[in-house]
Amino acid sequence: ERWQALIEGRMEDAYEYESPEYRKIFTLEQFRRSMRGTGLWKKAEVKSVACTETCVVTMQIYVTMKLARLDGPMDMDSMLKEQWMQDKDSGSWFHLSSK
Repeated sequence: ERWQALIEGRMEDAYEYESPEYRKIFTLEQFRRSMRGTGLWKKAEVKSVACTETCVVTMQIYVTMKLARLDGPMDMDSMLKEQWMQDKDSGSWFHLSSK
Protein backbone atom coordinates (compact mmCIF):
# COMPACT_ATOMS: atom_id res chain seq x y z
CA GLU A 1 0.00 0.00 0.00
CA ARG A 2 2.86 2.38 0.79
CA TRP A 3 4.52 1.79 -2.57
CA GLN A 4 1.21 2.08 -4.42
CA ALA A 5 0.71 5.48 -2.78
CA LEU A 6 4.25 6.50 -3.83
CA ILE A 7 3.69 5.32 -7.41
CA GLU A 8 0.43 7.27 -7.61
CA GLY A 9 2.02 10.39 -6.07
CA ARG A 10 -0.19 10.24 -2.97
CA MET A 11 2.57 11.46 -0.66
CA GLU A 12 0.20 12.19 2.23
CA ASP A 13 -0.85 8.52 2.29
CA ALA A 14 2.74 7.25 1.97
CA TYR A 15 3.85 9.61 4.77
CA GLU A 16 1.38 7.97 7.16
CA TYR A 17 3.39 4.72 6.88
CA GLU A 18 6.47 6.43 8.32
CA SER A 19 7.07 5.82 12.02
CA PRO A 20 5.67 8.30 14.54
CA GLU A 21 9.26 9.18 15.50
CA TYR A 22 10.07 10.04 11.88
CA ARG A 23 6.94 12.19 11.59
CA LYS A 24 7.92 14.11 14.75
CA ILE A 25 11.20 15.13 13.09
CA PHE A 26 10.29 15.45 9.39
CA THR A 27 7.25 17.31 8.07
CA LEU A 28 5.15 16.07 5.18
CA GLU A 29 6.79 18.71 2.97
CA GLN A 30 10.28 17.48 3.91
CA PHE A 31 9.18 13.91 3.20
CA ARG A 32 7.73 14.98 -0.15
CA ARG A 33 11.02 16.70 -1.13
CA SER A 34 13.05 13.64 -0.12
CA MET A 35 11.10 11.28 -2.40
CA ARG A 36 12.74 11.21 -5.80
CA GLY A 37 11.17 8.90 -8.33
CA THR A 38 7.54 9.97 -8.45
CA GLY A 39 6.46 9.69 -12.06
CA LEU A 40 9.27 7.24 -12.80
CA TRP A 41 8.12 4.40 -10.54
CA LYS A 42 5.77 2.04 -12.33
CA LYS A 43 5.42 -1.03 -10.11
CA ALA A 44 6.71 -2.52 -6.85
CA GLU A 45 6.78 -6.17 -5.82
CA VAL A 46 7.61 -7.75 -2.48
CA LYS A 47 10.27 -10.42 -3.06
CA SER A 48 10.91 -11.57 0.52
CA VAL A 49 10.25 -10.75 4.16
CA ALA A 50 12.53 -11.69 7.06
CA CYS A 51 11.50 -10.78 10.62
CA THR A 52 13.19 -10.69 13.99
CA GLU A 53 12.40 -7.62 16.13
CA THR A 54 11.83 -5.68 12.92
CA CYS A 55 11.12 -6.96 9.42
CA VAL A 56 13.37 -6.52 6.41
CA VAL A 57 11.35 -6.46 3.20
CA THR A 58 13.17 -6.95 -0.09
CA MET A 59 11.37 -5.08 -2.87
CA GLN A 60 11.79 -5.03 -6.62
CA ILE A 61 10.98 -1.58 -8.01
CA TYR A 62 10.27 -1.03 -11.70
CA VAL A 63 10.90 2.36 -13.30
CA THR A 64 10.67 3.96 -16.72
CA MET A 65 13.36 6.54 -17.38
CA LYS A 66 13.97 8.93 -20.22
CA LEU A 67 17.69 9.20 -20.81
CA ALA A 68 19.46 11.68 -23.03
CA ARG A 69 20.90 10.04 -26.14
CA LEU A 70 18.14 7.43 -26.26
CA ASP A 71 15.17 7.87 -28.55
CA GLY A 72 12.58 6.46 -26.19
CA PRO A 73 12.06 5.65 -22.54
CA MET A 74 13.95 2.78 -20.97
CA ASP A 75 12.43 0.28 -18.51
CA MET A 76 14.63 -0.76 -15.60
CA ASP A 77 14.24 -2.42 -12.23
CA SER A 78 16.14 -2.38 -8.98
CA MET A 79 16.09 -4.29 -5.70
CA LEU A 80 15.96 -2.50 -2.37
CA LYS A 81 15.52 -3.44 1.26
CA GLU A 82 13.15 -1.67 3.63
CA GLN A 83 12.79 -2.03 7.37
CA TRP A 84 9.38 -2.23 9.01
CA MET A 85 8.24 -2.51 12.61
CA GLN A 86 4.93 -3.25 14.25
CA ASP A 87 3.69 -0.99 17.04
CA LYS A 88 2.90 -3.26 19.97
CA ASP A 89 0.05 -1.10 21.24
CA SER A 90 -1.86 -0.37 18.03
CA GLY A 91 -0.71 -3.32 15.89
CA SER A 92 0.03 -0.86 13.06
CA TRP A 93 3.04 -1.39 10.83
CA PHE A 94 5.47 1.45 10.14
CA HIS A 95 8.24 1.95 7.59
CA LEU A 96 11.57 2.77 9.25
CA SER A 97 13.16 5.41 7.08
CA SER A 98 16.93 5.67 6.95
CA LYS A 99 16.69 9.47 6.67
